[in-house]
Amino acid sequence: MASFLYHRPNLWDYPTTKPFTQYDYELFSDKSFLLEMIKAGCQEVFKYAPRDIIEDREFVLKAAKLNGLAVFGSCFTSDKEIMLEAVRNNGCALYYASKD
Repeated sequence: MASFLYHRPNLWDYPTTKPFTQYDYELFSDKSFLLEMIKAGCQEVFKYAPRDIIEDREFVLKAAKLNGLAVFGSCFTSDKEIMLEAVRNNGCALYYASKD
């Protein structure tokens, strides 16, 4: 029934030093593309996203609601509202919360 999951290409299997080097920079400037990646389980989107997206509070809040671990690498780990949403989604996000 879920056999289609086993035939899905895995981004981490590509023979590159960084998993997302095969994608164009323009894709990482597209917020809807990034949100789809986060929804699919990618937690390292902020490593590759442009600075203006990383610093967009509303985008990071949406990301936290989709995947709590996606806040890792953002500059909002001390933002109470964002971290509460992240922890609601995934309790392990508490590990990335700022001590402040």
